[in-house]
Amino acid sequence: MTTGAITGLIDRMEGMGYFRRENDPSDRRKVVVLLTPNAKVRERRAFERLGRDMGQMLSTYRADELAFLARFLRRTRTIVDQIGGRSDR
Repeated sequence: MTTGAITGLIDRMEGMGYFRRENDPSDRRKVVVLLTPNAKVRERRAFERLGRDMGQMLSTYRADELAFLARFLRRTRTIVDQIGGRSDR
């Protein structure tokens, strides 16, 4: 997406009350986009059931199975980051 498209998206989301902009204290050319308190409540509601259901599902695994899953996800993330040319994680 172009910078103009991103700006338009942020403008619309700000107009709907989801985002607010603040000046970046370390670089006056930039702004920081933050969720509004109302958006945080909506986000929490949207993911609350998912979090609860995932917690219930994960509670059915043994510790060794959870350790395996964690290793798998860490290694997968490393591969994805390398493919994307990122080395910050």
